[in-house]
Amino acid sequence: MNTGRIWRRIKILFKSIQQLGLRRVGLFGLHRLGILSGYYRWRFSSRSLIREAPPLQLDAIRSFIPGNDPLPPWLTPEIIAKTVANADEILHSRYRLFGGPAAELILSPSGTDQHWSRLDENDASLGIVDIKQVWESGRFGWAIVLARAYYLSRDERYARGFWEKFELFLHSNPEYYGPNWISAQEVALRLISLTFTLALLEDSEHTTSSRRASAVKYLVSHANRIPATLIYARAQNNNHLLVEAVGLYTAALVFPGHRDAKNWSRLGWYWIHKALQGQIFSDGSYAQHSTNYHRLMLQTALWMTALAKSENRQIPDESWMLLRKAVAWLWSLMDRESGNVPNLGPNDGALILPLSTCAFSDYRPVIQAAGMAFLNQQVFVDGSWNEEAWWLGYLDERRFQEDVSVALSKVAESLGDSPVIIRDPYHDSWAYLRCVEFNSRPGHADQLHFDLWWRGKNIALDAGTYSYNAPRPWNNVLTQADVHNTVTVDGYDQMTRAGKFLYLDWAQCEVPEAGRSEDPAILGYAVGQHGGYRWLGVIHRREVFCWDNGHWVLLDHLTPTNIRNRNAIREYTVRLHWLVLDLPWELNLDSDAGVCEIRLQNTEGMIVLRISRQRFTEDERLAIITPKVEIVRAGEMLYGQGQAPAWRGWRSPTYFAKEPALSISATVTTELPMTLRSDWKLEVG
Repeated sequence: MNTGRIWRRIKILFKSIQQLGLRRVGLFGLHRLGILSGYYRWRFSSRSLIREAPPLQLDAIRSFIPGNDPLPPWLTPEIIAKTVANADEILHSRYRLFGGPAAELILSPSGTDQHWSRLDENDASLGIVDIKQVWESGRFGWAIVLARAYYLSRDERYARGFWEKFELFLHSNPEYYGPNWISAQEVALRLISLTFTLALLEDSEHTTSSRRASAVKYLVSHANRIPATLIYARAQNNNHLLVEAVGLYTAALVFPGHRDAKNWSRLGWYWIHKALQGQIFSDGSYAQHSTNYHRLMLQTALWMTALAKSENRQIPDESWMLLRKAVAWLWSLMDRESGNVPNLGPNDGALILPLSTCAFSDYRPVIQAAGMAFLNQQVFVDGSWNEEAWWLGYLDERRFQEDVSVALSKVAESLGDSPVIIRDPYHDSWAYLRCVEFNSRPGHADQLHFDLWWRGKNIALDAGTYSYNAPRPWNNVLTQADVHNTVTVDGYDQMTRAGKFLYLDWAQCEVPEAGRSEDPAILGYAVGQHGGYRWLGVIHRREVFCWDNGHWVLLDHLTPTNIRNRNAIREYTVRLHWLVLDLPWELNLDSDAGVCEIRLQNTEGMIVLRISRQRFTEDERLAIITPKVEIVRAGEMLYGQGQAPAWRGWRSPTYFAKEPALSISATVTTELPMTLRSDWKLEVG
């Protein structure tokens, strides 16, 4: 290792301690020591396996599983048929991993002859592109789908199919060996899925006493796996800690006779609420800075709350209050027509409780269930999105007779501080301006990113994630600022990339003002600014205007911090980027006026994006310079010069899936201050 790399690592270590805290860095160091010293190999050796397990008691889960006679009227034959069709795919070992296209279930991965502590999730010897392909299969979401199909149809094929696949997995993934045992979070998720599945299949003729006994022994090994590496989850202080704590609490309830059950219950309950109260912020947002992880958190909390109800255990008031805010925060970001949300932050396709036939991108199932659980409010009228609440025991006889808009407004009243959102109800459009003051490490460099929605479609969008672990250039490349709908300066990211999941030198954002303008023609106004380029001597400030004629205007102001020092004035290269739907397009340039216009033909009508650049000289005259325009689709330069980066012009709607999009950028090199203006016109055809 060369000297430069050593010094860089030392610098990152000191910055990590300074910005993440000594405790978290120290806990992570202890976890690494446990691996390198061989402690975990000793701790999880063959001597530690439990040969006899206490009885499995599923009363806590049975307490909220619904009766299936009669079925509620909204659970239509079409919904049941779709559930059965999904289960039929699984019988043929095909599962919609990450909510994407059907892919092969990986139940017998490579590396199962190695103790988990000897394996690296990026080890090429595992023979896979991305470890999450293995882990998603190992989370047993597919088992829940089979169990739901059995419970609704009473077709024994689905119970038989589950047991055959479970036995293959058990044989291929012995306790504490192989990639499916590396992460305690994956172990906890599998424990939750298996206990729910076993409760639904309990009366099947294929759930024999010998099969049940093998499942019980395997589940006890799962519960034993979690506590020893809880220090890693505490170091992360994210979904790992919450999920592992709920896994322990689940184990305590289903194995009350186990010698460690009281300790599991104590540890689990303590860290559940430590996590909820430390990871949900006062505005209802979640520490992962991700809508996908926000859903994971709510589903984990729904499962925990359903179990707590079975033993009449009270949720602490602070946790309850934060969960209420978390529901309202997610609802505020939901598109009212489609049920979709912005593809904000890391999106690894997590849907840990697949309890409905709604699309992966539809967030109404979790909002409906969480609304009933934490707000005592039915957010939406009855529909297929009721199913998650039904399976978890939250869909009772209470029904709200008000118009749905009244119900939704009641939910909104529970929201404290809200994300920077502007809605134009007259033209069916709305927008989200990403502007946040980080209290936990961000996963994406996306300050002042702008999402625009029109008639249920995400017009100006977030690229998503695609893959954490794919070979270059796809190794988590979509986190950086230059693929988001924002401005970059001199080609730099907004923050310092220090690892696959780690940004340091956080670019903090301020919201100086928001709300309505005094101009009656302006329906909404928002502004934010961040200091991610302060080290370059630049402040980026973005203003957003929603006009009553259906037009949106954005002004990106780039201001030097040393404007009074004439000797410090220099030229900067400023790049404005937009990622839009893959639509037929037409480009018009007006060099005299310094304007470029892109016309996009949508099924709803014409979308017009007009970009212009303006800078005032010392005598306050407007200097007009035409931006350099590039249009890239699927890594191919359609307009402009040079070779486009392979990752540009793509969107990833869910993990390990990508599809073409249009990457439109306008770049200028100039002295500051200057402003780039973007006009969005949504014209009905």
